Order: sequence, then structure tokens, then C-alpha cells
Amino acid sequence: MQIFIKGNNIHLNLFLDAMAKGCDDAVFLDYSDKEGFERELIKLDPRIDSSTRVICFNNIGVSAMLPGHDMFYWAEKDAEVADILVDHPLYYFESFSVALYIKRLKFYCVDRHQADAVAESFPMLKGRIEFLPHGGLSVEDAALIRGQEHICKEIKTEKNIDVLYLGTGHQMSVTYPATGIPGIKDDEFYDLAYEALISDPYMQEDMAVSLYEKEKGINLNAAERMTLTAILLKTVHYTALHHLKKQMIEALADEGIRLEIHGSGWEDIAESHRENVTVGEYLDPAECPFLMARAKIVLNFHPFFSYGSHERVFGAMRCGSVCVSSKSRYLESRFEDGRDIIYYDIKDPKGSAERIRELLADDDNLREIAIHGNEKTGNDSWADRLRYL
Repeated sequence: MQIFIKGNNIHLNLFLDAMAKGCDDAVFLDYSDKEGFERELIKLDPRIDSSTRVICFNNIGVSAMLPGHDMFYWAEKDAEVADILVDHPLYYFESFSVALYIKRLKFYCVDRHQADAVAESFPMLKGRIEFLPHGGLSVEDAALIRGQEHICKEIKTEKNIDVLYLGTGHQMSVTYPATGIPGIKDDEFYDLAYEALISDPYMQEDMAVSLYEKEKGINLNAAERMTLTAILLKTVHYTALHHLKKQMIEALADEGIRLEIHGSGWEDIAESHRENVTVGEYLDPAECPFLMARAKIVLNFHPFFSYGSHERVFGAMRCGSVCVSSKSRYLESRFEDGRDIIYYDIKDPKGSAERIRELLADDDNLREIAIHGNEKTGNDSWADRLRYL
């Protein structure tokens, strides 16, 4: 039996739906309803043993305990648990101690560097945390989940969106706290981290901490490095990512390229570039593959997964569109620029926009890149990720 644990996040629930399609032993539990979760778990209890596999995202349901029990349920049953962390694993470091009790719990990160860094910082996780790339939803995957297989062919032949971006554009209100760490000049630290993240496509938050440490000739201990990395994840991460998104969207619009955006926070750009930018309503994640399939180009910004990928990349390719993305060591090891994918230069948004404008004028080239990308992602569905697990 394979138990898929859902929660409140509709994106992650959709990934689980896609994983479970084709499984004849899949059971879903809803952890957002704790009482209902416990009732269903009690019903399943006689069937749960060491042969049971549990799949969840972002720690949802990992620490489940039944009333009157003094052990984590999955430890009690000696079940195999796969916990896929689609955000930076340091968001979840307080729960890593659960691994001391659930012996068959294994974590998976969508960025290889982050998995390696956490394993180094938490010795108890060595051998129990590894890289697992995001999966991607194709039109067929989404249609199968919704029981609408008949519409796939019609949607995939209608390319009426030039450039599509699915994501928010909010400039979050961020307060930069005092780090409280000796030897750190806070303003200098935040400025250096921001500049590093917006100028180096392979930079990550912990790397920015190490860069500051090296440039200032100071020696931090492991706990201090982790503290500073966690601070950056809650602050500079958002301001830097907003800058990178905004500069690229504006460069494309300034180049006369028509963009369709679905997500909040883009109202200012829609107003200032109204002739080229259309902002649509929020979409249910299950609708996104159908829209991607209608786009010539799908734009992706990595949230500093420079040794991994966002699921948008695989989704775009599997839906038959050209993915234009920021760079990633992992993606570059798999997809060739100009053949399978297009990488844009975060240091030259204007030049990147010109390249995209030229690409949009060449239907044959667009079609070839889309075909190659689609072929290269034939084994990158969420069902494929489940098979790997």
C-alpha cells in the first residue's frame, strides 16, 4: 500500500494526484482535517506495516501520532516515509529531529546543493537526504486527473499566447533584522548578499554567507552560518527574486513582446505596459498545463534553485512549449541552450529580451526547440519521480 498525505496546499496536492495516477494500491489521507485523518488512519491500521510506503511534501503528516500513543505513528509501524521538500530545507530544520525516531524516513530536496549542505550541517541526515528534481505536469497528466482526456489534442494545437508567466510579482514588505552575530556589519552583509543573488545565477543564500565571510576575513561557526542563511531566506531572498522577475518582465514588455501573466502583484507593470502585458486571474494549478500548452514560450524564474529546477520548467516542456529560464547547473547538465531550452542572462535582461523577440519571429525554430524539450522530458513526470522513490 502507498499512502499519499495531502494538506492545505493545492499545488502539492496536485503533484500527489499526478504521482498516484496508475497506482493500483494508492490511498489518500487528508492531514488538513486532523480528526478525519485519525479516523481514516485507524481504519487502515490493520493493513499498515513495514511494507507500507508513505509519500508527502513539506513534512505534511510526518509527525502524525494517534491518540493514546506515545510514538510517531510511522515509527510505530516501521513504514517507509518519503518526505519531499520543495522549499529550501532550512525552512524545516526544526523537524529534522523526527528522523531520530522514524528510522525509515528519508528527505528529498529539489536542489542538489541544498541537499548536500543540509547533510553536512546535520550529520544524522547523511544517507537520508538526497536530490530529487521536481516533476512536471503535461496536458495529458492534467486531463487524466480531471477525466478530460478528450480535450488534449485540441488544446495542444492552439498556440495563441506569445509569452506566458505563471507566478506572483509581489514586492514583499521585508524587515531586515539585526543579525546579532559578532563581526557582522548588518548593512554590509545584506547589501553584499543582495548583489550576489541578483548578479550570479548560481548563487544561493548559504553561498552568499560564505562570500561575505571570505571577503571580510572572518570565521563563522556552523551555527552562525545556518542562522545567517535562515535570515537571508526570510529577507533578501524575496527582494532579490522580485528584482530579477521585474527586470525581465519589463525588458520583455519594453521590447514589444506580448506577455500574459497569471498571478497577483503585477498591476503596476500591467498599467505601465498595458499595450503588451495582460494580467489574468489566479488559476487553479490543475488549469496551468492547459494554458502552458497554448503558449509559444513559458517563462521561468528559479527561486535560487541553482542546482535544481522549478516544476514550471518540466511542465512547460511536457506541455509542448519552449521554456525560457534562468540558469541552473542541473538544467545545464540536461538541456542544451538553443536546442532544448532557452536560458536568459540575469545580467543582461535587454539582450535576453531581444533574443526572445527574434525567437518569436521564427516559428520553425520555436517548434524545433519545443519538440526537443518535450522529448528530453519524457521521463520527468511526477509518476516518474514516484518510480524513482
